[in-house]
Amino acid sequence: HTPNLSKMSVQLFVRGSEQEIGKPAALVGWVVDAKVLDFICEVELQQCFRNTRSCAGEATYSFPLDNQSSVCSFKAEFESGVVINGIVKERNQAVREYESAKSSGQKASILQRNRPDVFNVSIGNIAANEHVKISLTYFSVIRSENEEEVCFVFPTALAPLYSPKHSSQESECPSQRPAILYGQAMRVLFQCSSPIVSLACPSHASEASLAITTSGSTGTISLADVAMGKDIVMRCKEAAPHE
Repeated sequence: HTPNLSKMSVQLFVRGSEQEIGKPAALVGWVVDAKVLDFICEVELQQCFRNTRSCAGEATYSFPLDNQSSVCSFKAEFESGVVINGIVKERNQAVREYESAKSSGQKASILQRNRPDVFNVSIGNIAANEHVKISLTYFSVIRSENEEEVCFVFPTALAPLYSPKHSSQESECPSQRPAILYGQAMRVLFQCSSPIVSLACPSHASEASLAITTSGSTGTISLADVAMGKDIVMRCKEAAPHE
């Protein structure tokens, strides 16, 4: 399976000061667009949170990834229109620049890998009730029980508190606001070296939104608005793997 995550859950916590206990932000939507080629996968994950506090604060965001995974891009988009794109810098320099920007009241963000399997993100000065969309892309090696079948897993840990039930405020949200994302959608593209024999999503086989298509050595599985009560598991078997 991939990624092989710990039991920790992704959650955005917002606090008004360093001494304050953070309050969880609301996860209001997320989108996954993944590509699987043999035993390598590229995953683009977007998650939209809302600061439910009545005042501005700093948000901390931690997420687990397999230690064979590598994050290659990161972006934070604020409802106010500010967009922060991740740039690789020396750790101490990045921390100094982040703290300086945060202290001066600017929107700021920093991503650090503090453990081999855990990334930490800090986002400064999120306004009260403001939405922020976190976008990241990572590559990972897929672990499989056999060489004939690829098993892609999207873990509950990456969207633990999402519910497909939307409020009236959410459904009326203008689509031209790019930092706001409601609902859930997942699309996984499988590209094999030989014709696909079978393609399935056994974990959510009864979901009404499940769509599976195959054409030769290419296949796609799509899902929308599913509650994250369990990991999403997808299996792909091809006729002559690695030939």
